[in-house]
Amino acid sequence: MRKLFHYSLRFLSIFAVVGVLSLLLTPPASTSCPYLSALSEWAVGQTLASQTCPDRACSSSLIQCIHMKGYSCRRIDRCSETVCP
Repeated sequence: MRKLFHYSLRFLSIFAVVGVLSLLLTPPASTSCPYLSALSEWAVGQTLASQTCPDRACSSSLIQCIHMKGYSCRRIDRCSETVCP
């Protein structure tokens, strides 16, 4: 009976130490993004798009993008442009 008590006390103390260490060593949860997954903490940090301006604008026929400073052009069905920030 004494051995059973000794082993159960040892098991409970090891279990408590592992539980406390897991709480202390986990990184803080960052909730800056609403689209986090369960594996987000293991992934590499977020990559943000470049803030450079491509300096492309729509041609007068709205068919192609041409070189023009300060604009960002994209063409899907027809050309559309926005002013770079």
